[in-house]
Amino acid sequence: MVTLMSFAALSFLVTAYFWIGLSVVVAVAANTRGRDSTGWFIGAILFSPLIMGLMLLALPEFVGPIHLARGR
Repeated sequence: MVTLMSFAALSFLVTAYFWIGLSVVVAVAANTRGRDSTGWFIGAILFSPLIMGLMLLALPEFVGPIHLARGR
């Protein structure tokens, strides 16, 4: 028989795994857009994967520093 305490623990674990899984998705998306995946992963863990994912989609793709010198 499932008690209320074990149901609460199971609910917490499912939520935690879901939260971490979505944070990994945000980190992979950040990496494909040229951003720091570790920072985006930590931000998604601390704030919300939904908020960080929407922020990532709103930002333009990062292409790196632009070299102004000729031949580079």
